[in-house]
Amino acid sequence: MDKIIKIDFNKKQAEEILRVEFGIESESMDNLYSYDDLNYLVTTRDSNKKYVLKVTNPYDSSDKSMIEGITEAMLQVSKSIVCSKPQLSKNSELVLFRQLYSDAGDPIECAIRVVSYIEGTVLAKVPLTDSLVSDMGDFLADITIALKSVVHPGVLSRTGFNWDLRNAHRLHRYIDCITDHKQRNMVVEIVNKFEKKFADNCDHMTQGVIHSDFNNHNIILTSSNSTSDSNREYKIGAIIDFGDMVNSYLAFDVGNAIMYLVKEVYNSDMVSYTIFDSPKHFLHAYCAKQPLSQVDRSMVAIATMARFAMSLIYGQHSYNMNPANEYLLDTASGSGWEILEMLVNEGEDALTKQWMALLH
Repeated sequence: MDKIIKIDFNKKQAEEILRVEFGIESESMDNLYSYDDLNYLVTTRDSNKKYVLKVTNPYDSSDKSMIEGITEAMLQVSKSIVCSKPQLSKNSELVLFRQLYSDAGDPIECAIRVVSYIEGTVLAKVPLTDSLVSDMGDFLADITIALKSVVHPGVLSRTGFNWDLRNAHRLHRYIDCITDHKQRNMVVEIVNKFEKKFADNCDHMTQGVIHSDFNNHNIILTSSNSTSDSNREYKIGAIIDFGDMVNSYLAFDVGNAIMYLVKEVYNSDMVSYTIFDSPKHFLHAYCAKQPLSQVDRSMVAIATMARFAMSLIYGQHSYNMNPANEYLLDTASGSGWEILEMLVNEGEDALTKQWMALLH
């Protein structure tokens, strides 16, 4: 988090790894959005089949057990839901650890994987609708249930991840990157309030392995066969990118998802809900499959606001170190500050009452 190591890795190197290690001859290769890794969409030469080549950043690659655990978990989860499926190398390996180089010429070791490509449209490219709000809750519950089968120690022992809300106290190290005093005071107050409430309730919250990154760029939609975009109906069909998977708390996974949900609601003209009532429909669908305890429910609103604060702080800090990657400011550019201020003004208690209104 304090230092971004840029990997000196080009398409020629990628083509060689695909050919030598995986027996894949690539016809074309395109860069995909990524926060701190390298991802390439690969189209094969012979069958026009598609894969994603993933090169994990050096920091995460250093935890080999975690990388192997997440990869095995993806394989396990793919048995019950549609998601990116890791592919075996010619030597029957799911993960390759190879020495690459930074742009400064320093040797670095990175994890390299190939996963199946999921055809469809990412939610980020489609206006959100009322039905998709419920679909999001329903599908996240399916993921949560599928992740209960994950037992790899590399995943179960992953508790130090910066993006896990249990580590929100680390945000204080980076708060000075927010130069607007009003915004800085707002996120400091949110983080402080979250820390206290989490400390008071953590012993009674439901723990489990969570996806932790259920966002509009990771949700793949399927559509009807209508030739008209205006008449086309979309449903959630798959999930990609399990890189943030962590052993944490279900309420945090829900809070993460609701942060991305209300961003989509705020910026969509196709949904009748608002940022204040859309989460109740999401939660109604989620809890129909994966119930939340009363303590879990009480944590969702403050977890959502804390996740907003986390995305805004870490995003700005990372952008300051790597201004060429505008994806790092996705939350801020997506009206994140305005939405967070609206949620704060509404108040945690009022949000909790509205969001839980459909639950028994």
